[in-house]
Amino acid sequence: MLSVMAEMGVVVEKHHHEVASAQHELGIKFGPMVMLADHMQIYKYVIHQVAQAYGKTACFMPKPVYGDNGSGMHCHQSIWKGSTPTFAGNKYADLSDTCLYYIGGILKHAKTINAFTNRPPTPTSDWCRATRRRCCWRTRCATAPRRAAFRW
Repeated sequence: MLSVMAEMGVVVEKHHHEVASAQHELGIKFGPMVMLADHMQIYKYVIHQVAQAYGKTACFMPKPVYGDNGSGMHCHQSIWKGSTPTFAGNKYADLSDTCLYYIGGILKHAKTINAFTNRPPTPTSDWCRATRRRCCWRTRCATAPRRAAFRW
């Protein structure tokens, strides 16, 4: 998967095994927003296609196996002005006003954002039932130490 992504121009800076069985994290190198949006699509496409070529199935569903950790795909975000990160500051949790307003804007519009970013894998999938009604897809935005919309 890593070599195929590299052939397609996606630079993976790090990769390691995660907690759940068959769960891995691949860290893609940061870059401009539009380029990274393309890389995210390539990332998902490559993972699915290479897994299928080996007779496996890859998924990005948050809780595909009841009682096991989820395997969703998260995205780190930052805004820079030249070579200066605009999220660093001296406010709450050493964040800047820009970052705090950014987080506030995402939380304010979380339901709308989720409508576009957290769709089910297929139009016919009913994975909420598969997780035995422990599904929180598109319905909740939580902030807690281990289950958060934002961590810092």
